[in-house]
Amino acid sequence: MGFFPLQLDVPMQRWPWMNWVLLVMLIAGYVAQLAAPDVAMRFIMGVAEVPGYEHIDEHPFSWVGHLFLHGDLSHLLGNLWFLWIFGNAICAKVGNLWYLPMWLGFGLLSAVAQPEGLGASGAIYGLIGFTLIFYPVNEVTLAYWFLIRFGTFTLASYLVVLIYVGFDVLGVITGDQSVAYMAHIGGCVVGAALALILLKTGRLEPTEQEWTILDVLARHPKTLGLKERELIEPGPPTRAGRDDRQLHVRLPGGRLKRLPVHEFLRHEAQGKSVNQFPVSEDGKTWTNFGQWRQVGAIRSGS
Repeated sequence: MGFFPLQLDVPMQRWPWMNWVLLVMLIAGYVAQLAAPDVAMRFIMGVAEVPGYEHIDEHPFSWVGHLFLHGDLSHLLGNLWFLWIFGNAICAKVGNLWYLPMWLGFGLLSAVAQPEGLGASGAIYGLIGFTLIFYPVNEVTLAYWFLIRFGTFTLASYLVVLIYVGFDVLGVITGDQSVAYMAHIGGCVVGAALALILLKTGRLEPTEQEWTILDVLARHPKTLGLKERELIEPGPPTRAGRDDRQLHVRLPGGRLKRLPVHEFLRHEAQGKSVNQFPVSEDGKTWTNFGQWRQVGAIRSGS
């Protein structure tokens, strides 16, 4: 059985063109590698430690050059896909001018954790760690296959990150040398650390639709718990004369949905907390449901 991500549900405020440039750079690097393999060998990190290549003089810029080399076409395509899924969202968040140096920094520092190998995966895991901090509850759509059965399912991004990092930790424990597991882990830690610093210092702020790891850990009012998520699926009418006015409600991942007031009241009658739900009548001015009805918005007797 296997699975891979298809989409990260993150609203983007700008076109992430620098990530597209980076994708082209990785493809160009692989083409150059095929055209001049002897030159490319010099840019493998720790090439002198690879059996059979002890005589190769490693290039001084291998610390960055190794990011643009790949073992084979499948290695390249896998990294391109993950870069597309996670890179677009992070590039749109941090801005195009800052994105490329940040990505290169992730690659450099991931190489400190495992100073041998080639490929962009360590830097890409930096983006995955960044995602964990800024978009922990945003949905990731994944495709799976088991024998001849295929399908899709969704998970919160923090679960996806934990699964991938868990596989890397398992690889380190088992001593598997086929994948740069420590580079993955190192990149993820660096990416998460930088995102947390930017978030805590206010250098990079979440929008109204973004729920960060700090919101989740602090149980911020805009973070929906498991019970509150039942409001996503409206239930049957409660009684005649119910309040059918629609309110905008913010859902996990920053998505918006319109729900009638009677749905809030029905869930409250079942003992479920609804007062802290972020709501808006016009989609622009926001408050929570408890404050909304304190100003007399609910009809008398509803």
